Amino acid sequence: MTRKLTIALVAHDHRKADMVEWVIYNSDFLSEHHLVCTGTTGSLVRDALKNEGVNP
Repeated sequence: MTRKLTIALVAHDHRKADMVEWVIYNSDFLSEHHLVCTGTTGSLVRDALKNEGVNP
């Protein structure tokens, strides 16, 4: 059994697109853990994961 991690995701305004790309690339791994994000980044991450079929 893998320990569930809490992972904080924070991105500067000009790097949010990079964060979303990274989240999509790592969605299988991230879906197994608890994510904590700042407001706008969290909205973008949630939408990206939903589009990948992951329930954030």
